[in-house]
Amino acid sequence: MPLAESANTFQTFGPLHWAAIGGTVLLAAGLSLGARRWRRFSLAACWALALLLPLNELGVFFFVWATEGAARALTGFLPIHLCPMAAFLIAWTLVRRTQWTFEFAYYWALSGTLGGLITPNLAEGTTVGSYWYWQFFTSHGGTVAAVLFAVFGLGMRPRPGSVRRVFLCTVAYACFVGGVTWLLRFVPASQPANYMFLCESPVGASPFFFLSWPWYLLVLAAAALGLFNLLYLPLRILDRRAAA
Repeated sequence: MPLAESANTFQTFGPLHWAAIGGTVLLAAGLSLGARRWRRFSLAACWALALLLPLNELGVFFFVWATEGAARALTGFLPIHLCPMAAFLIAWTLVRRTQWTFEFAYYWALSGTLGGLITPNLAEGTTVGSYWYWQFFTSHGGTVAAVLFAVFGLGMRPRPGSVRRVFLCTVAYACFVGGVTWLLRFVPASQPANYMFLCESPVGASPFFFLSWPWYLLVLAAAALGLFNLLYLPLRILDRRAAA
C-alpha cells in the first residue's frame, strides 16, 4: 500500500485511530474547561451535543435504509446497542440534568462505548473521508467526551447504589434486546441481527471475546460489573478528598 494511501486509511492503533482517541480527549477537556469559565458556553455545548449525538445515531439507520434497503437497516442498524443508547441518554442528560439518565450514560459509555473507541468494530482500510469513519468516531468519541464533560464540566456524579441499579437494568435490557434480535431473525436479510453482540462476537479485536458463544456472555456480564465498580470509585474518592 502506498504511503499516502496508508496515511488516509483506518488501521487499529494507526494514525487515524490515535487521532480519533486524541480528539476525544481534547474535546472533553476543552468542553469541561469552557463550561467552568463561561455559562453561555456550557449551554451552547450542551445543546450542540444534545442535537449532534442523536442525529448521528438516527442518521446511520436512515442512511443504510436508503443505500442498502429496509431489511439491512432493521437487522443491523437499529439504535439499540448500548453505545447509541448511551448517546441518547447523555443527550437528554445535558439538556435536562436528569440523574438516572446520567448514571446509565456514565456506566454504559465509559465501559462499552469507550471500549468500542479503543477497539473499534470498523473495517480496516476505511478511508478518512468515508461516512463510516466519521459516523463511528462521532458516535463513540462524541459520547465519551459528552459523559466526561458532564462529570468534569457540569459536576454530575453517580449516586450510591447506582452500580447495582444500572447493572441489573443492563441485564434486563440485554434480555429485551435479545428478544428483538430473535424476532428480527424472521426478516429476510443477507446477515442475521446481532444486537449487543448477543449472538456472535464483533469483528474488531477485543479482550472480552476470547471464549465461544454463549460463554463470552458471562465474561461480558462479569466484566461489566467489575468495570461499573471501578468507574464508581474514582469519583467517590475525589469528592471525599474535596470535602475533607
